Amino acid sequence: MTFEELCRGARALSRDDYLATYPSPALLIYEEDELAGNNEDTIRFKAGKKAHESDWLSKTYEEMTIPKEGETGPSLVAWVRKRRGSNNPFENVVSIGRMKHNDIVINSSVISKVHAVVLLDPPAADGSRKYHLRDQNSTNGTLLDGDPIPGGSQRTLADGTSIWLGSLRVQFVLPETLFRALRNPTLLG
Repeated sequence: MTFEELCRGARALSRDDYLATYPSPALLIYEEDELAGNNEDTIRFKAGKKAHESDWLSKTYEEMTIPKEGETGPSLVAWVRKRRGSNNPFENVVSIGRMKHNDIVINSSVISKVHAVVLLDPPAADGSRKYHLRDQNSTNGTLLDGDPIPGGSQRTLADGTSIWLGSLRVQFVLPETLFRALRNPTLLG
């Protein structure tokens, strides 16, 4: 789903209606000038284009986080949840990668077949959950707030965490934060 589509569809909803309609955390994807069409299950890149022409590992974290000229915010939203009809049998694991069996499919050469997974802790007594990101020994690596996640290791995700899947910039946001951001987009970084 595009961020613009979410904005149009969700702005008229009350807080309670929004949280009932969109109860899952989201990954906000910021590569607006590289991404073409998408559907609920697959995020596609324009044919023949790579996310970055140069090797992303040669850039510093600061260089990668400088917004592109004209960039105003995320371009796509991927919900952190099991995909309908998913072949992933693990209830509390949301897979991210370029192969169609992943829960979040990102069709890009910078994304590994199974690049990373989000692990969901069971809900606490108050209904809150903790989320963790684990790199699945991806080719192009994963950064969490600028720090590399070694292959096979996991880190806890906080609301607003900046993630790099290879050279693809992503931000993890909880439903309440995304609801507030739809009313004030400057809250997103």
